[in-house]
Amino acid sequence: MLVTLNSPREKFWGAILDVTAAGLSVRGIDLNSFEDFAQTARTEDPITPGAVFFPMHRVEKMELDVRSGSIPSLCDRFAAKTGRDAAAILDALPDSISPGCTLVEAERRFVEATVAALNYDLLQAAASLGITEEQVRRVLAGAPGSGPR
Repeated sequence: MLVTLNSPREKFWGAILDVTAAGLSVRGIDLNSFEDFAQTARTEDPITPGAVFFPMHRVEKMELDVRSGSIPSLCDRFAAKTGRDAAAILDALPDSISPGCTLVEAERRFVEATVAALNYDLLQAAASLGITEEQVRRVLAGAPGSGPR
């Protein structure tokens, strides 16, 4: 998930932990730190992205991290640079933290909310999300490994 924030303008890449009327909880990194984070992850040293809360008035938009034609997603770039799965790192939480949901669950919720907001028009939702209608159907059905990347 890519979150664009305002005041100050920032972009944050990670997994949604929880969404409430008050704000958005995310486990991830500031996009400006992506290369450094990937470099550290490449060493296979233990690495834990931060868990942060953004008040809803700062959240400008949220986007799925998906491939766009020949342009790889950030998850794809992370895997290519590190040989590690971004979802495994973004979902990796210390035992003392209990998140609202996993990365896959957050993506499913995001797709569900988009479909509902577009009056259950799957084709329009797919276009809005930048994925195929079949991918929307698989995410909604909860098929393993069907989440957009």
